[in-house]
Amino acid sequence: MSVAALKNAAAFVHVGNRGVHIGPGVLRGPRAAPSVDLFRSSIGAIGALLGAASRGLGPAFKTGDIELPTPPSPWVAAHHAALKQALGDERALLLEKKAELARWDVLAKANFARFFGPPTEPRRAIIQARVEHELALNKELTDDPTFSHFRDSTNPDSNLFAYVHPGDQRHTIFLGDMFKKAASIGKDSKAGTLAHEMSHFNDIGATGDKGYGIENALRLAKTRPEDAITNADNFEYYIENAK
Repeated sequence: MSVAALKNAAAFVHVGNRGVHIGPGVLRGPRAAPSVDLFRSSIGAIGALLGAASRGLGPAFKTGDIELPTPPSPWVAAHHAALKQALGDERALLLEKKAELARWDVLAKANFARFFGPPTEPRRAIIQARVEHELALNKELTDDPTFSHFRDSTNPDSNLFAYVHPGDQRHTIFLGDMFKKAASIGKDSKAGTLAHEMSHFNDIGATGDKGYGIENALRLAKTRPEDAITNADNFEYYIENAK
């Protein structure tokens, strides 16, 4: 494949201290010590190269004349109750933030500033819209009795939380080992991970991964607020009320 073709497919690698971003897929990996977690998922890599990730994903990834069957998701199939709980917890947190943003008192503005920087009206409107979009998507995923929007990750990295393809109009979330082990609520929780991943979708929040971990998130809010408001971890920690 030519350099031009690779650029057109957006097949690039972004290494951070929580994971690797290849192509249009956003990968959420470890948050602690810096690491280089190479993304070896065959579907993720092939999808990135062939442009499949920008399409709506049905029962199979379709890339022109090539069709890649969706791998089985045994953890998802066996843990519908856990996913329902995670979606319910996420919804409760989103509703709490919706009320906080509507109240917009001194405490609400101070909390906003901690994670996003200056609490101006235009910036408040950005987060309000993102919360509303996530609430709508949360309902869509909750109302699906088969939880077909969730897939087991095929990435062998044991430090992976989850990843998505931002252009996926079906909003599929691929779950890694760290998601399955995470607490229901609190910092780096199942509920927070869902908020993080949903925010990456282009029609939800179009966030990126510009800094990982609570310390980097708080630093971004102070030094680069224009990045903080579009950083998925900042949004997640805001939703989680992380300390």
